[in-house]
Amino acid sequence: AMENLWADFEEQHGPIEGRRLALTNVRCDADSHNLLLYSDMTLAIRADVIEFTE
Repeated sequence: AMENLWADFEEQHGPIEGRRLALTNVRCDADSHNLLLYSDMTLAIRADVIEFTE
């Protein structure tokens, strides 16, 4: 999920290499459904990305 977070950021704002970025307000939500023969797990990570400039 963390890799997808950075991939989504790069898709919208360009490459992250060489930039001073920080994650804030990181929230991790997990949800699961357990049925007799089936289990489903969902993981979502949300965060704000802050870029430090001079």
